[in-house]
Amino acid sequence: FGPVQIEARIDQDPIISSQVTLWSQAGSEVVRGNLIVIPVQDSIIYLEPIYLQSTGSAIPEFTKIVVASPTNIVWGDTLEEALRLLLAGGPVPTPTPGPSPSPGASPTPAPTGGPVVTPQPDDVSALIRYANDHYAKAQDALRRGDWATYGTEIDLVEQALRQLEIVAGGTPSPAP
Repeated sequence: FGPVQIEARIDQDPIISSQVTLWSQAGSEVVRGNLIVIPVQDSIIYLEPIYLQSTGSAIPEFTKIVVASPTNIVWGDTLEEALRLLLAGGPVPTPTPGPSPSPGASPTPAPTGGPVVTPQPDDVSALIRYANDHYAKAQDALRRGDWATYGTEIDLVEQALRQLEIVAGGTPSPAP
């Protein structure tokens, strides 16, 4: 599947589409972020952040992230949660009914002066946390318009996903 097909599959997922419809009512707007395409071995993983924006606010708030492979679509509150679900082959979690999360309900990454490259861990849980941390830093850089940091952080997420593939027993895909 290519990006257009993945977008269509996300739109057609009954749980995601029903929650997006619910969120789109009563003064909120759902803003779908850019679809990020990450090659992994002979496959591709897609990441798409979902934001909620109040009609009274110009700044959208990160709400969920969709992670898709050619065979599965999941979403979670964090990249870590969504990657765990994808690796487990689990279904999209049932959303909690009610209003969107309140501001401050999820941790906001602290602004950074640039990425700090740290050695990648060797176990699945630590790699997922590492990828999630750098994804959060990339999203923060994106909000600040810091494209250089955003690109560097997304590269670190990609490297973590390649390492995760190795740890999970696969062969790493070549770097793009």
